[in-house]
Amino acid sequence: MSSSKNSVQLMGFAGSDVSLTKFDDQVQIARVSLAVNEYYKTKSGEEGKQTQ
Repeated sequence: MSSSKNSVQLMGFAGSDVSLTKFDDQVQIARVSLAVNEYYKTKSGEEGKQTQ
């Protein structure tokens, strides 16, 4: 089986520390909590911010 490498770039704020799980066959999984802010204006013209 050939080795492959995937790459992803995400931008935001870390919600918690990275959790790394290692398996016996040298496979690793990283879990990341990511938060992003959404800025908007209401119908009355007020600015708002929502974190997701």
